[in-house]
Amino acid sequence: MFRVIICQFVLLLSLNCFAVENEFNYPDWFKISVLDLRDDLSDVKEANKKYLIMFMSQQSCGFCRIHLQKNWGDPELIALTQKHFEVLALDVRGSRKIIDFYGKHQTEKEYAHEHGFQFTPTLVFVDIDGHEVFRMPGLRSKKRFKAALNYVVGGHYKKVKFRQFLSD
Repeated sequence: MFRVIICQFVLLLSLNCFAVENEFNYPDWFKISVLDLRDDLSDVKEANKKYLIMFMSQQSCGFCRIHLQKNWGDPELIALTQKHFEVLALDVRGSRKIIDFYGKHQTEKEYAHEHGFQFTPTLVFVDIDGHEVFRMPGLRSKKRFKAALNYVVGGHYKKVKFRQFLSD
């Protein structure tokens, strides 16, 4: 019995170390939010931008880390993002209290559940009126990510589905 307890303790300790190693930091150019999404939209307007990207992630997400390193590690994609968007990171399992676009108070986790954010990363593109205009779940290639940015910036989401935009 003592061996089982020791083995469980060692396993628990190693999993904890693994989780700490897999945590990541968001880029310093991401928006620092007071977690009132209405205020975040006001900041988007003040910065003369038209969209907010909510980066729905979680600290232990390897795909989130890859997106940050590969896509938002590319200077061209950083420049394109910063020119047209403000980016806000939310944790789909987070316990921070937020106020959504309609004044509803809830945790990040509750917000993610309510809006069906099942995969991380998920990029949620929101216009300055607080309406979701496009959602991109999962890790995507640089080419696909750049296409998504251009799809939103060009207002193509108003006319065609993303799949059709890609085929044109």
